[in-house]
Amino acid sequence: LKTFRLQSGAFATASHCLRRLYYMISDRTFCMMQFVLATVLSLLGTHASKAAESILEDVEAAGTSLLQMSVQGRQVLQAPTALGKDVLPLKWMHIPKTGTSILTAVSHLPGVCPGVSKNLTINEESYGARFEVGFMSTTCVESCPGLDCHHVPHLTHWAINSQYEDYYKGHGFAMFRQPEQRIISQWIMRTNPSSAFYDAGDHAHFSDVRRYAEHVQGCAARMLTEDFGEPCFGPYLGFVPSSGPQAVVSARKLALAKERLQEGFVFVGITEQWDLSVCLLHTMFGGECSSSEFENNRPGLVESDDHGYDTTDLHGFVDEADGEIYDLAVDIFNKNLAKYNVSRESCSACWEQASATLA
Repeated sequence: LKTFRLQSGAFATASHCLRRLYYMISDRTFCMMQFVLATVLSLLGTHASKAAESILEDVEAAGTSLLQMSVQGRQVLQAPTALGKDVLPLKWMHIPKTGTSILTAVSHLPGVCPGVSKNLTINEESYGARFEVGFMSTTCVESCPGLDCHHVPHLTHWAINSQYEDYYKGHGFAMFRQPEQRIISQWIMRTNPSSAFYDAGDHAHFSDVRRYAEHVQGCAARMLTEDFGEPCFGPYLGFVPSSGPQAVVSARKLALAKERLQEGFVFVGITEQWDLSVCLLHTMFGGECSSSEFENNRPGLVESDDHGYDTTDLHGFVDEADGEIYDLAVDIFNKNLAKYNVSRESCSACWEQASATLA
């Protein structure tokens, strides 16, 4: 061991693995963890960073409590809640146009990204136009043991069926949005030439939003139950995207989607109730609210009023499958509000914290 030389990359890996253990260990193991950390520091010798020394100091000061990092320019973290310790690492199912900004709030939860700045905002300025991909392929892999960013293709709206049992069940989180509003927002994003996500094929085929709605219906239900591709952007014929309508989601597939949403997802948020969703997230998992968690980091190109987009051009179209998924998500959300005693009154402290961070 004395002759083994750890380079900086190896140290980062060792540190990442140790941090990954913190939210899973009990109080009775802290003396052992102190010994392990001291041993690692001695092996690293001059390669030991101030961050690692600070970890050891914090563990010693905490006694039988969980780790609280206190490194200049890093987060000062509370211990994860009991729920957080049980369900980390979290795994994101990213339904398009439901709120990519939720990643910022999740990254601030205790135990999720102990190595990042408390001021981190996951947005275009920090990571480019596809900022969620940029974050998940760099910072998340390096510094977020409480967020599973592995097994994520460059397309983050991938269907999760093949990964559900191993990665999502008991760890999943997602935001949900009223289906017709979500579809209109996505149609604007894909067919407006000013959009960073403009698709010439969609623009050519779907000048009519009603036709586009038929093309992408059942998005959330399919993400929960299918294996291949990004079903929220339409059907595929083999490996080739089709411009035709999606088939109606079968009763069997819809039942499976509901089952997975109920049993596998530890947090369900509602886009239309963003402020309450962020507050509920912190109530369930701990940590303080920040103003950056309430920012819309990918606003739509066409603004809607308080009642959402005008659905007249859908000519009566209703996404029935996703309507049922959304209703179930709202029911889960409301039950969690009641379970954790979350209300607009109880969230005033969270929102005051967020306002204070604007200063």
